[in-house]
Amino acid sequence: MVTFVKYEYVLECYESIPSKSHSEKTIAVIGKVVKLARKQNFEEAEKKLLEGRVRNVCNDIRRKLNDRGIGRNYQRFRERNYTWLQTKIMLAGFVKKKLPGRPPKNFAEAHSRSQRRKIDHLRKQATGKELALAAEMNLRADGHNDAAKVINAVVQKSENNGSDVRAKLRKGESSEPFPNYTANEALALKLQLGLGKNKYKLLRMGMVARGLPDMYPSHEKVEKAEHECLPSDISVTEHGAEVRLQALVDHTAARLLVPLEKAIEDFVRYLTSIFYTVVDNYMFFTLYIMP
Repeated sequence: MVTFVKYEYVLECYESIPSKSHSEKTIAVIGKVVKLARKQNFEEAEKKLLEGRVRNVCNDIRRKLNDRGIGRNYQRFRERNYTWLQTKIMLAGFVKKKLPGRPPKNFAEAHSRSQRRKIDHLRKQATGKELALAAEMNLRADGHNDAAKVINAVVQKSENNGSDVRAKLRKGESSEPFPNYTANEALALKLQLGLGKNKYKLLRMGMVARGLPDMYPSHEKVEKAEHECLPSDISVTEHGAEVRLQALVDHTAARLLVPLEKAIEDFVRYLTSIFYTVVDNYMFFTLYIMP
């Protein structure tokens, strides 16, 4: 069954028609192509589109025949336009029919109720374990290995005690992440509990084993925070240690301002914006308002 014709067929029809005007040849060619299309599953709604395509091809043929070097010679025309003549014109089925109702959505965009309806036949044909295995294999094929491992673990644990898995999932959804200790907070905790270096490391290793490696900072960071608490110009001799009172007061004041550092920066930025606003208004008043 012929479902298409090539431009070459249109050229043959155009050439076989006795010498007439271009418009008459075009009408005759359109009639031959439409007659051939009526033998297929051809609809009248497609007739105008098909006629327009054939008419455009005939116009291109006339233009190309008049090109330099061809001189209305059909043999040279075929040699120079061989690739173009292999282009196809569909005789039917090239008009997309608009289905009544809402346009269909893909599975991801559909509502949960529609999704359940679409997979209802799969649920009836396969067991839950088979569907879970198929989902796991598809996830692995798509490169989502972690999700596939989660499905595998859930299926295996659900066979023994599904309520435990559900309780853990609910707990994971409702629980919020714990805030991590800063170096200064960890130093304060270490001093309050009287922990040495080894005991602090054991405490941190316990949190790492529970999947919270960043709960407590490393001991090196805690030691650095401890050194920052010491004032400068400390003089240590065999009889004792001393520090200048001014250095101690300056360091104490600086440490008290550390928690307020961000607030002070914001306040200074606010005062700076007010200063520039006042200066701009004063300059505008002195230049344009005052005589």
